[in-house]
Amino acid sequence: MKKIALIIVLIIFANISFAQYTVTITSNYQVDTIKTCIDTVITFYAEVREDGNIIEGSEFEWDFDDETIFTPELDADTVEHHFEDEGAFRVRVIATKDDKKSYDILVIKIGLDPDFDGTKSDVPEDQNGVCDGEEVILTGKVEPIEWDKDEKLNIKTLEFVERIDDENNTTSIINRRDFEVGKTITNANNIDSIGVNIEHSNTADLQIIVRCTNYNGVDNEIILKDFGGVDRYLGEPVDEEGNYDEGVEYWYYWDNTPEYGTISSSSMLGTPLPSGTYESNESFDNLVGCSYNGDWQIFITDNTVENNGHFFEWSLYFDEPEKADTIIYENAYLFDKSWWTGDGELSASMGVVEVDVEGEGNHVFKYLINDDFGCVHDTTVDVMVEKANFEADKISAYIGEEITFTDETSWAVEWKWKFGNATDTTGVDVVTKKYMEEDEFTVLMKVESESGCKDQDTVTVNIKYRPVELPGYNIFTPNNDGANEIFSFFIKEDDKITLANIEEISGVIVNRDGNVVCRWNTPEEAEAGWDGTVNFTGVIAPSGVYFYAIKIKGKKKNYKPKIDKIQPFSGTIYLYR
Repeated sequence: MKKIALIIVLIIFANISFAQYTVTITSNYQVDTIKTCIDTVITFYAEVREDGNIIEGSEFEWDFDDETIFTPELDADTVEHHFEDEGAFRVRVIATKDDKKSYDILVIKIGLDPDFDGTKSDVPEDQNGVCDGEEVILTGKVEPIEWDKDEKLNIKTLEFVERIDDENNTTSIINRRDFEVGKTITNANNIDSIGVNIEHSNTADLQIIVRCTNYNGVDNEIILKDFGGVDRYLGEPVDEEGNYDEGVEYWYYWDNTPEYGTISSSSMLGTPLPSGTYESNESFDNLVGCSYNGDWQIFITDNTVENNGHFFEWSLYFDEPEKADTIIYENAYLFDKSWWTGDGELSASMGVVEVDVEGEGNHVFKYLINDDFGCVHDTTVDVMVEKANFEADKISAYIGEEITFTDETSWAVEWKWKFGNATDTTGVDVVTKKYMEEDEFTVLMKVESESGCKDQDTVTVNIKYRPVELPGYNIFTPNNDGANEIFSFFIKEDDKITLANIEEISGVIVNRDGNVVCRWNTPEEAEAGWDGTVNFTGVIAPSGVYFYAIKIKGKKKNYKPKIDKIQPFSGTIYLYR
């Protein structure tokens, strides 16, 4: 009888074990973990078995872990999808038929872009570009970046802070799919902690529930905090009627070894309630049978309209369960399979290439490299060809007026200037020049780079004759006080420009009796002026009225005597001591 009973048990067990409804994902890659590239189209297949036999007639929901979900559809057991971003993804399918449900997960790894920061040209950073035709060295360099898919799985930060008020439900989902398929919560200690980051003006108004997915039946849930209890703050809310500004949030946790009792029964003095771990209103045993993989959803309900708060983020930690794939990886990059593209024939030796960059403007070079997934990654390096260039602070000036020429070429280290009038300057990037004749001059700047590449630029300046206009002031005080000691028509800088436009000048100053007290015959003598002595003999001329008479010939190009006559000027001078 014992043998018969044992056989019956085995038969029943065998029937139970084979009476399973299961779904399995495969792909056209035929591997457990797919390694491929961005935008590669992948075909996914879902195979459903019951009692060990393949069956038809199930509904399939596909979730590709990149915010793309194919809603449940009958017999949608074959789908195509491509991933537009790098990284790792856990594709999940949920199969449903009648009251039966099952799921499977397939890991996808997309080749990661490396850190290209070391990829650059040898153009110094303080240069705007290089000389036309100069040789540039391009260096391709990459550093792998580690991908950790799981680093943020435990905490869900809300994209927008949710307001908790007016009898509303506030919800959020933490989607876990990083564990062995089929692994479920078997006891309360499988849950390490559940936490909320929150502020609210009355704890008694709140109910907080967490619900799990149970792929084999009805979803389970636990009440962490029920309605009622003390009227205390959670965090530091802005407790003003009609004010919905965010306050200061605190973290509150529930676990199996809490510091405090339930939030509803808390008898602690003071408000707000301190951040810490609290006892849940219901036992974590409620979650036994939940799948580790699935949607873990939180519901926060406010049952009054008088108080309000805000929900920022929440956390769900398990007690170190075994994971199917942590998906921490980095790609290897193959320098012997890297190359540059751009102007001309470019071939790289371990990422390094030399190129002569020709033609004004920006030149774009692309560096490409293969990884161990067979993906190609690229970045670009811009090299600007900068033509020689200089600026004049003015391109039209009077004879004798200063013009400053400034080189704007960032790569130049040697300079040669030609000003169009048989004068040259070398070795400086800024030059100040005065032209002493009326004409149009072409200024030539030749520059050279550190490597010997040469270029040049020209600017044309127009030098004009300035008609002579003597200033109207006519008073001076030669009394040895250091001020206004000399009488001259050419003292100020502006007057000196006028002086430079004079070809010939002669003049006299006489007293009331017609006696000459000062005479000059050259522009230099006219500029020196009269010191208030008689013919510079040291004999002091007395205070009073004096008279001047001047003849001036301007330094005008193509001077025509009949038209451009010598200009006479006369006037009065007042000398005071």
